[in-house]
Amino acid sequence: RQPTGFLNLPSAMSSFISVVVSACAIICAVCNHQAELELDDACLAGAPCELGLLQRRGAKVTIEGTERTEHKGNESESGNETEVGSGAKATTEGTERVEHKSKESESSNDTQLGNASESGNMSGQGKAAANDSFVPLYGQGPAVQSYPHIQLAPFGHPPPGPVLANGLVTKAIAGVHVRRNILSLTGHDLTVSDDHGGYMYGTDGNFFTLHARTHLYEARTGRPLAEITSPILHVHRKYEIGQMFPICPGQRKYESTSMGNVYPFARITKRLLTMYAHYDVERYNCDGSLTPLWEVKSTHWASMKHHYTVTETGNPYPIGTIDQPTFIQMTANYDGYVSANEDLTLFAAVTVIMDMSILKDEQAAAEEATNNQHDNYYSSDTHRRRYR
Repeated sequence: RQPTGFLNLPSAMSSFISVVVSACAIICAVCNHQAELELDDACLAGAPCELGLLQRRGAKVTIEGTERTEHKGNESESGNETEVGSGAKATTEGTERVEHKSKESESSNDTQLGNASESGNMSGQGKAAANDSFVPLYGQGPAVQSYPHIQLAPFGHPPPGPVLANGLVTKAIAGVHVRRNILSLTGHDLTVSDDHGGYMYGTDGNFFTLHARTHLYEARTGRPLAEITSPILHVHRKYEIGQMFPICPGQRKYESTSMGNVYPFARITKRLLTMYAHYDVERYNCDGSLTPLWEVKSTHWASMKHHYTVTETGNPYPIGTIDQPTFIQMTANYDGYVSANEDLTLFAAVTVIMDMSILKDEQAAAEEATNNQHDNYYSSDTHRRRYR
């Protein structure tokens, strides 16, 4: 037995060793987490990686019936492809989400969206780096709340040409839901989800801009897809849609940004001297000329909500609708439907532009009302008597 007041050396050494071991374990955990994050970033940037890293960072490989194939490592080393369908188990931010695969859901998913040039999205053209200002969207978003109130054409017949950002081509009538973020300094921060609530695209509006510059991103990876601008020196209200790679060799770029060169893809023009809103959607050709693609016009002469019908030349039935589902809402929401064989990414961008144009009209109306109230006050008898 040791005398009172002396240090118990075995107990002190045991405590010291346990503290050192705990500190080492914490440091190792932090280093491993940082290494995983760096490996994930390299994976999303295009480096060879494992499929589990893509799933953990939210790079979902199933988008409403479109089966995407991710390559593990180099093709010479692996020699095979790993396919993840709607029955796969995806891990997103520490939560596991199981998508049940049934015959009914599988048949509806297989006819929902096409995967045209999907592999071209992840490699080759349009391989721009993700922007740090856009935070990738995980989980579920709002689903489509309504249905087309008019009969749509089963198939669209667009003129031959490219699709925006080598994106998806619909295989059947597909729906999208566009929602404007409540906390947005520009009003141009929106999310686009499919008819089941899965995030597809997101937008990020620049604050210091005179041209309403807004970028369209792939929701789950943050990869930039397109840029939307509104030139100010035009009689008509115009919106230019550009993508991050040319539609053909030798195409002149529209501008250069921090994310790379932007090449013109489509233009949306609002007509003047019309009784109702009417927009023309045209797609650029290699020589800079424009090919008419769609027309977007108000469905009703007068309505408390916004309803638009999308038509194309030579088709007796409309190929799309853009509708405001409810009148009283915290923020702007739109439900859109488009026929099969149409450019889904471009349709989503057009829906975003319709919200931008509506917001601009609302801001102009509010400014005019404020100016009228200001003029009425200074011309009133009360103001003259106060400063007589």
